[in-house]
Amino acid sequence: MIGIVTETGPGPNQFMILPNNRIIDFDPGIPGTQGDYIYVDSSGSLSNTDTGSGKVAFLNIRSAVPTILTGDQGNPEVGDGNTIILNGVSISFSGTGGTSNIAEISNQLNTETSNTFIVSSTLPQESVATADSGNSIYGLIGGYTPFSAYIDNGSGNTLINFTSNGSVYATVSTPQDMKTDIDAESIANLSVTATTTELSLSDLNGNAINIYNGNADTGGYNFVGASNISGLPATTAATNADKLRLTRDDGGEILIFEDSTLFQDQTGIFSAHTGSVPLAMNIEQGVRTGGTTVVGTTSARDALAPAAGDQAYVTNKGDGEWGLYLYTGSAWVQVSDADSANVDAKTITVNFEMPVGGFGTSTTTNMGNISPGRKIQSVSVEVHTPFSGHSGGSPNIEVGTIADPDVYCDSPSNDLTEAVSYICNPEYVYPNSNTQDQTIRARCNHYNASAGNVTVKLTYV
Repeated sequence: MIGIVTETGPGPNQFMILPNNRIIDFDPGIPGTQGDYIYVDSSGSLSNTDTGSGKVAFLNIRSAVPTILTGDQGNPEVGDGNTIILNGVSISFSGTGGTSNIAEISNQLNTETSNTFIVSSTLPQESVATADSGNSIYGLIGGYTPFSAYIDNGSGNTLINFTSNGSVYATVSTPQDMKTDIDAESIANLSVTATTTELSLSDLNGNAINIYNGNADTGGYNFVGASNISGLPATTAATNADKLRLTRDDGGEILIFEDSTLFQDQTGIFSAHTGSVPLAMNIEQGVRTGGTTVVGTTSARDALAPAAGDQAYVTNKGDGEWGLYLYTGSAWVQVSDADSANVDAKTITVNFEMPVGGFGTSTTTNMGNISPGRKIQSVSVEVHTPFSGHSGGSPNIEVGTIADPDVYCDSPSNDLTEAVSYICNPEYVYPNSNTQDQTIRARCNHYNASAGNVTVKLTYV
C-alpha cells in the first residue's frame, strides 16, 4: 500500500495518488528502474534484491533522467599536468607529445568513472550551413513557389521540391516553409532549424553539406549561388572534428573545478545539472514483521503471548462488534472497530447528457452531502463528448453550494466545447463547528446544447 488513487488521468495511462509516505527525491543512489522494489541489506546499502529481510523499504516510482553535457569545441587538447577536480575526484592529464587529445582526455576521465559516476565519450562535431538574408536577392530568406534544389550531405543528392508557403507571405516559401519541405524528405543525419527569419542545416556526422540548384522560383532566381533566394552557402566544409560528451546516468550533477578555465575553454563543457535523480516512495521501515491473530473475545486476546507490533482481530469485543488491536509491547491498544471503519471519505459523481428537458439555459443536480470536518480535495470535469448546438454562451460547469454555486469550481476553469479533462483544487475544509451536512450541487450551463456528455467528480476526505 503506497497511497490512495484520487483521480484517473490526465490521459488514459496516468493517474493521481495521495501518497501515504514521503517521496525521496534527493538520492542518486536509488537502484533499479520505475516499478522496482528497493530493499536495505545488512550493511545499510540499497538493493533491488531481497537479501533475507523480506521487507520492502522503497518503491522506485520514476527512473533517473541522465545528466548529459556536450561540448561545442572540436578536437580539444589539454596540456600535460593540467588538473581538474571532477565530482570531487582529482584528474591530471598526461598525453603523447606534451598534450592530451580528445581521445586521451576521454580515456583518462573514464578511469575514474567508478568514483565520479561519469562516463566520457566523443561524437562528431556537426557541420552547420547558416542562411544569411543579406545574401538573398529579395533581402529576406524566401522565394516564390514552386522551386527545387538538391541537398547532399554524404548520402547522395536528394531532390527537395519546395511547395509549402504562406507561413509569413502568401505564395512565398520562407524559412519555416522550407523546413517543412526539407523535413518531408527525411534526409539521414540532417537537422533543420528555422524561425520566421532564420534557417540553418546541420549534419550530425560533421559531413560536408553541398547544395545544388534545381528549378528556379517563379521570379527566375535559384536556391543558391548568385542572386539566390535561400541565403545558404552552396558548400559547407566537413568539420573533421570530434567533441566531448559527459554523461551521468543516475541523474546527479556534474561538477568541474579547475584553477584556470583551460578545460572549459578547450571542451566547451562546464559544471551543470541537466538531469534528475530517481524518485522513490517510502513504503515501510522496521526490522520485524508483525502478525494478526483472529480470536473470538477479548479474554482470548489477553491469553495470547504477543510481541510489539502484533495485532489481534477480535470478532466480538463485548458489544457485538469486531475490534482490531495493536500490542505496543506492554498493552493492547484498539486501533479500529466496526464504527470507525465507516469513514466518510469518497468521490461523488454526476453525469450530464445533452439534450436535457425543461426550460432555461442550465440544469442543476445535487451531487451529495459531506459531513462537518471533511476536506474537499479536488473537482474534476471530464468532457466525453464536446457540447455543440448551443447558443447565447459557452457551456461550462459550476460546482458549489446553494449559497455559493461556484465556490469549488467556477465557470472560467472549464470549457465543455472541447473533449478535455479539467481539475479544480479548492482544498476546502467544511468546519467542524457546523451541525448539518453540506449539500454539494453541480450546475451545467448548457445554453440549450443539442449534444454533449460530461462527468463531474468531487473527491473529499
